[in-house]
Amino acid sequence: PKNRLKIDESLERFSLTKPQARVYSAFYGLQEIPCAEGLSMVELITRSVEDLLQKAIIDKQHIKYLIHSHTAKVITRFGRSVIREVQQVLGLTSAIAFGTSLNNCASTLNAFEMAEALLQAHDEQARAIVVTGERAFTPTVQVIPNTSITGDASSAVLVGLHGKNHRLIHQKMRMAGEFYRGIWLTPIE
Repeated sequence: PKNRLKIDESLERFSLTKPQARVYSAFYGLQEIPCAEGLSMVELITRSVEDLLQKAIIDKQHIKYLIHSHTAKVITRFGRSVIREVQQVLGLTSAIAFGTSLNNCASTLNAFEMAEALLQAHDEQARAIVVTGERAFTPTVQVIPNTSITGDASSAVLVGLHGKNHRLIHQKMRMAGEFYRGIWLTPIE
């Protein structure tokens, strides 16, 4: 999104003191965060996928999977699927759409692994779209104490198993189960 919130001008919103805001600015390089005011989660994600489809110039029939990777476990009301709404808006009728938040902010790495495994059952033209997208809609999600302040953002990547450009050579992930509570860890943990 084009809108930005300046952290030092939004202390009350983030429940920060001026010294805390300076730490985020000086040590983490965070002066401002993206803010998608006026956009729904579906609109935010649709824009990213739509932009990718226009730039990639690909036949939508070759898109077999639309995978939404997100950090928050709950991103909408029960019974509603953000990524399926995006799928419908964009007419991706050949794609299977689903989301993953298995490993919180590292779920995107899982999404790439899923895309690779799923695409192996298809021909060379088959593609998957891995899209990240989130609205930081609560203070708990917005401020990760002593680590980060999150904003609203979305991006999309076209994934295929065949081709010469922009290769992901290797990825490795190790799970540290003791941190499963994520942003809800206590200061002692």
